[in-house]
Amino acid sequence: MRYTPPTNPAERLRRSQAQANGQHDQLDDTPEDEQDAPPAGPALITADELMHMVFPEPRWAVPGIFAEGLTLLVGAPKLGKSWLGLNIGVAVALGGRAIGKIPVDAGDVLYLALEDTQRRLQERLSMTLRGEDAPTRLTIATEWPVLDQGGTAYVTQWLTAHRDARLVIIDTFQKIRGASNGNQQNLYAGDYEAAGKLKRIADEFSVAIVLIHHTRKMAADDPLDTVSGTTGLAGAADTTCVLRREIGRSDATLYIRGRDVPEADHALNFDGTTCSWTLLGDASEFRVSEERRDILNLLRDAPTPMSPKHIAEALSKKDGAVRKLLHAMVKAGEVDGVGGAYRLPLFPGNTGNTGNASNIGNTGNGQHDYVQSVTGVTTVTGIQGSDQRETDVDGSAGDDRFTS
Repeated sequence: MRYTPPTNPAERLRRSQAQANGQHDQLDDTPEDEQDAPPAGPALITADELMHMVFPEPRWAVPGIFAEGLTLLVGAPKLGKSWLGLNIGVAVALGGRAIGKIPVDAGDVLYLALEDTQRRLQERLSMTLRGEDAPTRLTIATEWPVLDQGGTAYVTQWLTAHRDARLVIIDTFQKIRGASNGNQQNLYAGDYEAAGKLKRIADEFSVAIVLIHHTRKMAADDPLDTVSGTTGLAGAADTTCVLRREIGRSDATLYIRGRDVPEADHALNFDGTTCSWTLLGDASEFRVSEERRDILNLLRDAPTPMSPKHIAEALSKKDGAVRKLLHAMVKAGEVDGVGGAYRLPLFPGNTGNTGNASNIGNTGNGQHDYVQSVTGVTTVTGIQGSDQRETDVDGSAGDDRFTS
């Protein structure tokens, strides 16, 4: 652009003095009409223009669970979060089925196992692969700079070199986040900014970035309130997944809430032998199946039919909920009703006699004792047998291979 001398007298005087004094750094050749121009503002678009735009569908690493964007995967320590991350990373790198059920497209995966050693990872991969060839599309690192010391730049560099990448797993977020300090307001801003740096990378490359993180010790009604740290983390993330289980059990639930992911609560089971997670189905349906199993086990050991009140007391359940479930179990042929009490069917396949004593061995007239030994108990679909080897959900048996 051709230079135009300033017309403002004061500006001409300033430039003359600067030139005479040899202060060339103060000379500005920007045209006068551009010197006071405001910086470029935010991009604006009308609603009509927006509605006529065409966007690609979100890319999924794991359909229904991990969409493109930033996802928090949180859970208590030693719950099996690292195993879940590794299971899913291997599945995506191979193009198989995630958590045993969900088909996934193959793609490059970056797995930052920042709490593990290469030896431990080798053992974990061997257990996860179960004889299959190790995926070449799974890249692993056990050390990584924190975000503000090159961590984000290296993630960007890897994604630039792997344009078919579908998933980045960071285990754990605290390892890459770096130290935080300051008051609560600064902590919130720090959490939001740290997570936001990775979200911007995820959005730029249309890839799913999963941050494995811990829950806080205090329980909460809202699962998102159990995320350790401030609400800035969940606020910056597109999706939050909360892994929960009761102590001593191998089954767990994975609660999901996000911007592009439908809210869901899945039931999962951890196999301590293969150290793998498997999707069982909807958590609410699974809980009903569990309650059915508990009632069946209770009635199997009972010497006489039990009333709904006694069943509820024995299982520490609400009386009304137990009565409703028993009614459904009678219709399904899983139990028999006997004068206001319940027992297992005397004959496999009984479709639910609700009290006709003549069809159940005349137990209502007192001439025959209650038959305690019952065979052919209905099997509840999706429930593991009670003879499964006892193990922590992370597979731990005194060996550091089975932690996290």
